[in-house]
Amino acid sequence: MFEELAHHAPDPWVRLRGAQAMVEIDAVAASSALIDLLAADVPLLIKLEASGTLRDFSGQRFGFDPMRTPNEQREAIASWRAWLRTSYPGEP
Repeated sequence: MFEELAHHAPDPWVRLRGAQAMVEIDAVAASSALIDLLAADVPLLIKLEASGTLRDFSGQRFGFDPMRTPNEQREAIASWRAWLRTSYPGEP
């Protein structure tokens, strides 16, 4: 249920809360949903919370700054995606 909300809810706040609820249950799906929110056209506060949840959960920082332009955010988002692939190899 949380995974469906985290990935497909029309409201980005619901997607954020769904992903946050999943962190302890399914780290891969939660991380993927949170990273997707970083790349989405969503309110600044959602990006702040998503990046904070990722940092708190993973202990990683990749310099994501929601105040920067989408082009400037790309490198940090790519680093988060690379972290996900290397941290959970073999996962979809």
